[in-house]
This record gives sequence, C-alpha cells and structure tokens, in this order.
Amino acid sequence: MSQRVKDYAKPDVKDRIDWLCVEAMLVMCDVILWARAKQLPVVISDAVSSQEEDQKLARVSSTHREGRAFDLSTRGWGKDSIDEAVRVFGFKYRHLAAIGQDGSPRLVYFHNAGTGDHLHFQVAKRFAMPLQAFDSA
Repeated sequence: MSQRVKDYAKPDVKDRIDWLCVEAMLVMCDVILWARAKQLPVVISDAVSSQEEDQKLARVSSTHREGRAFDLSTRGWGKDSIDEAVRVFGFKYRHLAAIGQDGSPRLVYFHNAGTGDHLHFQVAKRFAMPLQAFDSA
C-alpha cells in the first residue's frame, strides 16, 4: 500500500515535515520503507520544531529547529529491531551523520527525552535549513 510521507506522521507533525532538509527526508523515506518491509509500526513523532518547543523539552541541540532531525516512535518495536535500525542506518548514512556529543559521527540513537521511546535521526550541521517561525499554539 503506497502512502505519502505525511501519512506516517502524528497529526501535529504533518506540516512540519515539509521543512526538513533533503538529506533528512532521504533518510526518513528509507527508514519508512525498511520498517514497512519488516511490518513494524511507522509513526514520525517529531520533525522541525520551534525554539519555544525545544526549550519546553529541554533539548540540548538545535537539530530539530534546523530541519535536520526527525524522531520515529518505537512503540511496538522489539529491542532487536531497534538495534538493527541503529546499526543499519548508522552505517548506511554515516556520510550524512551529525557529530554527536562525544565528537563522533552519529546518525541515529534510541532514547526517551520525555516524549516516549523513539529513534532520533540527525544529519550534519552543513545541511541546516534557515530557522522557521512556527505557531506552537
């Protein structure tokens, strides 16, 4: 069954996907196809955000604001699938990866920053988009 990328996003995230950089969108599309092939649930739980939203979530980086990060919910995923996604996409797109807090390239990691367990995908700073003003109401 073919769907639009936005069809995989939470309602409050759908319009934000348009503001992702092409490199993040490429990774997102590949992840969606990979997860669908494995019959895993696919829900994009976050994409581009405002500074106000980042402050509320106490985010430590600007990756979402700069249109170079998205989050994929792992609800309904097993640990093996999560680990495989980190390994497969971390390697496949290592040339696009952002630099992690440890100074190493890191495309994807699993965590819960207070919004539920998810995979956080992030591409390098060189792909940053101009900051957007969003109505966070």
